[in-house]
Amino acid sequence: MGDLTKQLLEAGLINEKQAKKAKHEKRVKRAKVGDKGLEAEERTRDAAHREKREQRSEADRERNRAAELERLERVSRDRLRDLVRSNTLAKDVAGNRRYYFVARDNKVPFVEVSDTAVRRLQHGDLGIVEVPDQARERFAILARSHALQVHATAPELVRVLHG
Repeated sequence: MGDLTKQLLEAGLINEKQAKKAKHEKRVKRAKVGDKGLEAEERTRDAAHREKREQRSEADRERNRAAELERLERVSRDRLRDLVRSNTLAKDVAGNRRYYFVARDNKVPFVEVSDTAVRRLQHGDLGIVEVPDQARERFAILARSHALQVHATAPELVRVLHG
């Protein structure tokens, strides 16, 4: 008897009668299809297992690619949010004059800035960008260099940048 049959017997998963029956069926099948037929069946079975394994590994690779892409997008978004938060000029440009612009949702919000800041916005020295993943203060005023960095990564977030 084969090792597997012996192990199944010792484990109590099959009895002697079942082991003899399996051995007999194997012998009858070999007599019926011959050694070449058994080899052909084995090759077919092996090919099916290989194909199934390849499909699983391809699906795994696709899932890994999607997860890596999502991770890179999250890192990029976090880096962008940190760039905007750390370079906001809110106190430097604060004033009582309203500067209106068009947001992505086609609403027309405003920021209250000084007269100097309005001129700097119009000349392109300053830019207004949306703060990613931020509910309350949705817009930030940045220097041109930082607004250009945001534009390079996510141009849809830049709301005002003249010149």
